[in-house]
Amino acid sequence: MDLLQYMYSVTLRARSTKELLDVLMVADKFEVTSCVDWCSTTLQDSPMSMENALVYIDLPRHLHTNNSVKSLIDKAKKFLLQQLGDID
Repeated sequence: MDLLQYMYSVTLRARSTKELLDVLMVADKFEVTSCVDWCSTTLQDSPMSMENALVYIDLPRHLHTNNSVKSLIDKAKKFLLQQLGDID
């Protein structure tokens, strides 16, 4: 329903990370690129946590070619590097 709402009004009810990720995955499945971009940009603007960073990095490989998703993944990688530092 969130994807349909986005398609008709360019707004989303979804606000939590889980909800936005669910919408992102459905939008990708139905090739609604603008919604994928909106969700990934919104996720990028939200506070990063270790759990979220790991989820973002684990997104399906085909999404890694989308520029906005790639930016989200890059931000997650940088966050993890800052949090974990140099681990040998």
